[in-house]
Amino acid sequence: MEVYLLKSDVGHYQAFQMCRSEDLDVAFKFVGRSLKDEWVPIAVQPIDEEENRRLPHGDFPYVTTFPILSGRAMECLKTVMNAEAELLPLTWDRERLYALNVTTVLDGLDEAQSQIQWLPSGPLFAIKQHAFIRDVVRGHVVFKVKQDPLVNVYVSEVVAARIQACGLVGARLERVWSAPD
Repeated sequence: MEVYLLKSDVGHYQAFQMCRSEDLDVAFKFVGRSLKDEWVPIAVQPIDEEENRRLPHGDFPYVTTFPILSGRAMECLKTVMNAEAELLPLTWDRERLYALNVTTVLDGLDEAQSQIQWLPSGPLFAIKQHAFIRDVVRGHVVFKVKQDPLVNVYVSEVVAARIQACGLVGARLERVWSAPD
């Protein structure tokens, strides 16, 4: 069993931004609850900086706190992640894009075995080393943890293998934990 942190490869593929500043608050709604009934597509576009314009477009462009999937990535992953995430449409004039809203939040981070940095005020700052509770994360393909429901998205080896099998580009999969099945 393996768990990966899903990130966008912003050093090698284009990063995106929301077109309207009033949409920035939406990013803070991606905390593990369903948004499909209230969702209004958000307009996004590549960041207009010379360095970003030179980069190719990937299947996992970065924008704020939630992952974006290209139409190709959505088609590849929708059946695998269907029960644990929503794919919410975004608006871009060149391609279909989707916000990945992970709706599964697990109490599966083993705090005693992980190396966690907390802010003095209490919230989690960073997880330097991950350890998960095997019986809690087993069987889940995409999830967040209760200590950090906003930012980090974790995927299983099933999703990592699907990304590779479909030839998707622009994802940075960082293996953060493994355990024997």
